[in-house]
Amino acid sequence: VPLRLFTAQEIDALARCAGFEMVEMYGSLDEEVKVDDEDLAFRLVSVLRKL
Repeated sequence: VPLRLFTAQEIDALARCAGFEMVEMYGSLDEEVKVDDEDLAFRLVSVLRKL
């Protein structure tokens, strides 16, 4: 199964096209880990709101 990685900008654009807005992005399931934390961020968690 082919996989594709998405950048934060691509996720934001796809969300907007689907009728959502970006509320916040985190680098983990822990809200304290910011998406740009090079030591602790190991995934991209997006919080979206339906427009």
